[in-house]
Amino acid sequence: MSNLPVSVKFLDSAASSAAKARGVEPIWPTEDPLDVATALKCINAFQVRVNIEALEALDDESSAQPLVAAARILQSTAQHLRSGDVPSDSADLDELSFHAALAFAMHGNFPSARAALSDVSHDFIGESLVFRMVAAICNPCDRSVRFSSDDGKFEPFRLQWYRALRSRRGQLRDEAFDSALKLFNKAAMAGTMAEGALLLGGRMAAYQAKRLATANLLDDAPEIPNWFVLNSIKAGTVTLLPPQHVLLSKRRIANHGRNTLLTLPTSTGKTFVAEACIASGLSDEGLCVYVAPYVAVGEQVKDSLLKRFKGKVPVVSMFGGFQSEALNVFAEREVVVATPERFDGWLRAGKDIERLRTVVFDEIHILENGVRGARVEGLVSRLRLLQRRNPSLRIIGLSAVLTEPKLVCKWLGVQDDDLHQIGWRPTARRLAMCLANGDMYWIHGNDALRPINERAISAMSESVRIDLPGDIKRAQFPKVNEKNAAKNVSSIARDLLVRLGSPGLVVCPRKLDTRLLARELMGDRERVESAIVLQTADSILERYPYLDFLADCLRRGVAYHNASLPFDVRRDIEQLTRERALSVVCATTTLAEGADLPFRWTIVAHWLSSMYGDGTRMKSMTFRNIAGRCGRAGAFSEGDTVLFENLMGPPSMQRQRSDATRLEEVMFSSSPLMSTLGGEWTTTSAHAQKLLEATFSAQFLACIGEHFDAEDIVSELAGASYAGKTDGADNVRRILSETVISILDDKQAGGAMAVMNSPIRLTEFGQAANLSGFSPATCRLMVQFLLENTFKSDEALYSELLKRFNNVSEQSDETLRKIFSGLAHKNVLKADNLEEMLRNLLLGMDLRTVFESLRSKTSRAQPDTVETWFEDFVSFINGVVGNFLPWILRGLAKLSEYGSEEARATNWSEMAKKVETLLSAKSGGTAVDDSLAPVK
Repeated sequence: MSNLPVSVKFLDSAASSAAKARGVEPIWPTEDPLDVATALKCINAFQVRVNIEALEALDDESSAQPLVAAARILQSTAQHLRSGDVPSDSADLDELSFHAALAFAMHGNFPSARAALSDVSHDFIGESLVFRMVAAICNPCDRSVRFSSDDGKFEPFRLQWYRALRSRRGQLRDEAFDSALKLFNKAAMAGTMAEGALLLGGRMAAYQAKRLATANLLDDAPEIPNWFVLNSIKAGTVTLLPPQHVLLSKRRIANHGRNTLLTLPTSTGKTFVAEACIASGLSDEGLCVYVAPYVAVGEQVKDSLLKRFKGKVPVVSMFGGFQSEALNVFAEREVVVATPERFDGWLRAGKDIERLRTVVFDEIHILENGVRGARVEGLVSRLRLLQRRNPSLRIIGLSAVLTEPKLVCKWLGVQDDDLHQIGWRPTARRLAMCLANGDMYWIHGNDALRPINERAISAMSESVRIDLPGDIKRAQFPKVNEKNAAKNVSSIARDLLVRLGSPGLVVCPRKLDTRLLARELMGDRERVESAIVLQTADSILERYPYLDFLADCLRRGVAYHNASLPFDVRRDIEQLTRERALSVVCATTTLAEGADLPFRWTIVAHWLSSMYGDGTRMKSMTFRNIAGRCGRAGAFSEGDTVLFENLMGPPSMQRQRSDATRLEEVMFSSSPLMSTLGGEWTTTSAHAQKLLEATFSAQFLACIGEHFDAEDIVSELAGASYAGKTDGADNVRRILSETVISILDDKQAGGAMAVMNSPIRLTEFGQAANLSGFSPATCRLMVQFLLENTFKSDEALYSELLKRFNNVSEQSDETLRKIFSGLAHKNVLKADNLEEMLRNLLLGMDLRTVFESLRSKTSRAQPDTVETWFEDFVSFINGVVGNFLPWILRGLAKLSEYGSEEARATNWSEMAKKVETLLSAKSGGTAVDDSLAPVK
């Protein structure tokens, strides 16, 4: 289509310019003038065609390669020259970035066009009427388009361009577009040679904006409510990304109710597509649910939905741990954003299930992630069975990292036409490796623009040597090397700040590592002058005096972020990141799983996901998910991820020589999604196996309650599960069969939970157990407890509950188990001070004060050790006191009818609310642990 001569080596120039922009020597070296000439030839070859067929062809990456390469070459060359030793004329660099933005817009990539324009000075754009017009075309959501101008020459164009993309009626949009284009053509023809050269490219970009205008959905996809489209435009979604256009306007996936799987790269707008499907699926008395894997993701989705559903459909959130009571009284039509635990509780309550219309599971690949994954698998499996009697129910799965989705399609019942795999990316994803010897180099990765015959693992650049000052010793435990490892990671981060700018994200394996790294990074930095950063630091220090180190970090443009920080503090750090006011954020996976923040680069600080035993290599799916955290569309046109061969780990992994192979395996090994009940079951620890078995046993109780007429519910749920569709069929059937034996046993506490009346049915006791969310075995232990006649003061009762239920399968906190194990441990919490700790909490004492009261007065522990203890303490409070204890209390509420008279008279639910409210106030917003660790 482009008619480019074979002599135009745009792939070589793209790779070379990308390497030079990073300050490294390219493997395929080319000269800057040649690169620019190559880019301009590519642009010239495309800009003469503006018919719809030619524009749509560019939605295919293979067809658009030369134009994409042109945009990247120009942007990379400008970045390379800006950071070079030889001063370059600023106007020339502005011109390069300006033409890069135009090339991105010609491709239909308006977010990257906006990012490229951010590198262009206002003086450059303001010096020419044509430049202003082209900038408005390339960034149609900019305030220069949204608000009237005092410039009498620009204002007529601005007004028509505004109407061309926002008017409700298609005819008015067409007329306004023609008027705007005439004004642009006239200005370009009357302008200088440089302005005239922009005519064809600007025209093509304008036609792309017209084709991709969100307002077109009003005519092309009438199944999507008008109010959703108009609210989306007001919220800033003026143009669609090509994948969104293809899915909503061409394939019309919002027009049917079939199960659907979307596997689109990060930043391609999967959430918007799902929101549009929700809007179109909201029939009378309908309920739609968006299941977000983490609270942070759920909050982002809720904020987005509130903007798009504003004033038309209520949007509510159900975040936190399991709860099947005090649920919302739903409106006639409503959208719910929920965590898996809360959605599970609502589903078990059985109210309004028949009103379900669309259920979206974001990050559906999470089903291989421990307990939460097992719960998601159970939820989806139950919904698959519910679809038999509710044909209006639709399941939509979203993932950016699935590499082999066919098995997931089989599980979800997704037809071939309803699996949507689109590889189009709004930003370039660059990958680099830093070996243990300090050699760092970029590789091509899966980028479509790599030179012919180059593989994903092929180097794009020569190596540069990073000074790694920390001496790593062979040691059985990570503690020996953790400080030196932090020095090494900080050295890489400093290098990237110089090469790529900020903000950067460093994903650390442990909470301790986030602090150690922040300390290393802040040491030689000057205090920032940003008012918002300084105000935030002061505010945090006022609310939480013990976070003085974090406040000091912020004042130097550095932050650490992990689940032990109060909820509101984490949100403060995220807001500073959105403002691009920080240089580096050191975080655990609290920011690496689905959060949408504008990071320019990411360092994965360790290639292992676990350093215990012989070590566990990070899964490729996890790495790809983390790599998607940088290069957010609209903020940047590229994002770089560096994987570090960190040797802090077991001796078996500390080889004497660097080995790129193991990093390549983390980056590129491909394996199907695995159920927690299959695949690696035999290598899962015994306690983790019990936890997963308990989770699925509880799901089985719910399934019986939802399908009282099923003849063989074991076979049906086993067949509907992902494990049953893959390699865990025997295991899941074993778990369910053992559960049947347990719940039919009328000799145990509470009696039978079910009766085999062909089909199997839950007894009243079984129904209560189901609403508790616990496994049958744990429910029987609760009944035994409830039959005791004496219940003490709150703190004594809570202490007793944690003691009695510390070792049930659903309790995953290792500290709680150690406290009552009788074995020696170093935790500040002991069996004999737990009640005192709870009493202090109930009295409203500050968490830090409570912690200090538990410490030995003669302790000589170093400050970092004390902070680690405190982080563990906060994790205990969040996970055990804030999550597990309320769950236990609510479970006792459901089962209290089977206890003593005193048990029946006790308001267990009120106790649960009291604990949650108290800890929510202490943590600045929520007591929920939003980073449940995967089962190892």
